[in-house]
Amino acid sequence: MRIPKKVKIGGHIYRVKEDHRFIERSDVLGTCDHNQRLILVTPFDLNGTKRGRTGVEETFIHEILHCVDEIYNGKKLEEEVIKRMSEGLYQVLKDNNL
Repeated sequence: MRIPKKVKIGGHIYRVKEDHRFIERSDVLGTCDHNQRLILVTPFDLNGTKRGRTGVEETFIHEILHCVDEIYNGKKLEEEVIKRMSEGLYQVLKDNNL
C-alpha cells in the first residue's frame, strides 16, 4: 500500500507524515489532528524498534477512521471500535490488492 503525502477526508485535505517520532509519548503509534489537518504515523514501535510495513499501513487506516469519525460522527466511536474496524478494513484492502 502506498501511503500518500496528502489525503482528502470529508472535503478537507490532511497532510500525512509516516515517519514521525512521538517524543512526548512513546506509547503512540499514530494521531490525527483535525484542527491542523494532519495525520502522523510512526515507523517505530513502543520500544523504538522499526515496525513492519503492515503495522504502519494499518495505523494509517486507523487514523483515517478517526478523522472520518470526527467529521461525520462527532467523535463518538471508542478507541476499541476504531481499532477493530481499522484491522478489518486493512485486511480487506490487503487481501484484494487495493
